[in-house]
Amino acid sequence: MKKWLEPMRTNWEGAEGICWLCVAPREQIESGAFYLDRKPQAKTIASWTSNTEKDVADMVAALQSLAPASGS
Repeated sequence: MKKWLEPMRTNWEGAEGICWLCVAPREQIESGAFYLDRKPQAKTIASWTSNTEKDVADMVAALQSLAPASGS
């Protein structure tokens, strides 16, 4: 499953980004922006992917196996 989630941030990188957003001067923050490495990122998702339909189905199956059963 790791290949689907790369490049994820480490716990430290994620915490550092959140802390930076909390203390950054207001004029450096773009309201409603998605930040990565202290820079605002595109707000749209690409309409293409290099994953095959089987890759996507495998990822969904793996995620479902990790989720608790409904009604629990």
